[in-house]
Amino acid sequence: MPNEGMKIMSKELKELNVFSKDGSKLAAIQLDTKDIDVTKARRLVSDVCNMYLANQKKHTACVKGRASISYSKRKQRKQKGTGRARAGHASSPIWVGGGVAFGPRPRDTHYDIPKKLKRKALRDSLLLKAMDDEIIIIDELKLGEIKTKKVIELLKSVGLEKSVKIVVNGVDKNLVLSCRNIPKVSALNVKDLNAMEVIGAKKLVFTKEAFSEIEKFLVA
Repeated sequence: MPNEGMKIMSKELKELNVFSKDGSKLAAIQLDTKDIDVTKARRLVSDVCNMYLANQKKHTACVKGRASISYSKRKQRKQKGTGRARAGHASSPIWVGGGVAFGPRPRDTHYDIPKKLKRKALRDSLLLKAMDDEIIIIDELKLGEIKTKKVIELLKSVGLEKSVKIVVNGVDKNLVLSCRNIPKVSALNVKDLNAMEVIGAKKLVFTKEAFSEIEKFLVA
């Protein structure tokens, strides 16, 4: 295992295959991944994804504490002489029906990360996907109707079945609706892509038009 302080650098140009709708290979696009520090990239992507996950949490669980119980505040029995334990008012947590001690309360765990780091995490996550051969490019993907079967046939033609995110340029309603009944397959506008969406699927399928939108960002 490499030392935590060591830099793991990519040493090659990655080829991303471009396929037609029927699964035949048309061309290959070379992507330069030599300048990425894999160790730092993985750490940054992890940090950004943890932020996205934390910001999705609601933390709405709430219980009644001692101050929220509407019981009498008088002392339940005299301090001495009864032979029983000392007791305060009835809302004490040690009494049946009393408040909960240190119970969950609504809280806000939202935090943010600088925009430049989010963009770098997106770039790094895409480059890491490319290095692992988990990005495929389709020459063109346009559906004239809502047809789940066509999407399934397309994915099978390029050797994919599940855990796939299809990235297109613009909003393709027919494609989005055609994907919704396929487990672990979804369609996304390239402008809505972020590091969390990238690592959320095993394979990324870009249309050629969508990849051209993000290619300059990757080689910058």
